Amino acid sequence: ELGGSTVAAAATAYVTTKGANPTVQLGLTGSRMPVHVVKRLWPAIVSPAVRAWVFNNVHAGILERCDIALNSPLEALMRKELPLPDNGLHAEFVLSDGVVSAVGTLPPIREFEGRVVATGRTVAVTASHAIIESNGRRLDLSDGAVDMPDTYPKAAPIFIRLRADGPADALAELLQSEILQAQGMPPLDPATTRGTLSAKLQISLPLVRDVP
Repeated sequence: ELGGSTVAAAATAYVTTKGANPTVQLGLTGSRMPVHVVKRLWPAIVSPAVRAWVFNNVHAGILERCDIALNSPLEALMRKELPLPDNGLHAEFVLSDGVVSAVGTLPPIREFEGRVVATGRTVAVTASHAIIESNGRRLDLSDGAVDMPDTYPKAAPIFIRLRADGPADALAELLQSEILQAQGMPPLDPATTRGTLSAKLQISLPLVRDVP
């Protein structure tokens, strides 16, 4: 059990050596700690694809709660080329005041309030609230979701959907980005776009892993 000004967590771990392939069981619960602490505590062998996405995309915030249950063959943990059994991991994280780069080179999403649920092969993110700003233009985001149906294949797809509310010129600014233009979004000129809007967006991207 760990506790302190920045860490509040408890863990149990067992290794079963019966049979040809030992198994590892790990239980971890935590509450109210900064994201950078979670990154330091996360072993590289535990769900490396999910870990890579978090290291690449979650820059700041407070982990309000986490629950992790791992039950996997040791071989699957030690060899990255082997997939983790889908039922070998169940993890749930609740994040507040997060800063997340969810879509390529777009500005980071701030004030993120949401939940992440991961299994051995899947990740599902839901967000109740966040904002995104570009050149002083702000959009309020809600009803957000990021789905990774299978994190094991190389360049596995990520499906992102969300609702955006705010000034129309703020959305026009974001739509000028290369990554959204590649998704077939209509090009709009922020200088000539007026009014307010409420829009639902859907984006598909490949998963990027390159984190040690």
